[in-house]
Amino acid sequence: MSVKNALTAIQELRKRETIDLKAVTTLGDLFTILEKSNPPFSMEELKKALEIDWNLRWIKHAAQQI
Repeated sequence: MSVKNALTAIQELRKRETIDLKAVTTLGDLFTILEKSNPPFSMEELKKALEIDWNLRWIKHAAQQI
């Protein structure tokens, strides 16, 4: 299990067009969808992966504003 696995799962989820993310209202909902991913990761690793993903997106957006 690892944060890298969770980051990969998040990236793969963004590429899917068949899933309705409007139904995802909690972190638990997201974990339920992503836990089917292989290789596995824990809820804590998903939280850390989301934090990293958010920070990277913020940095990218902030850099575009300069």
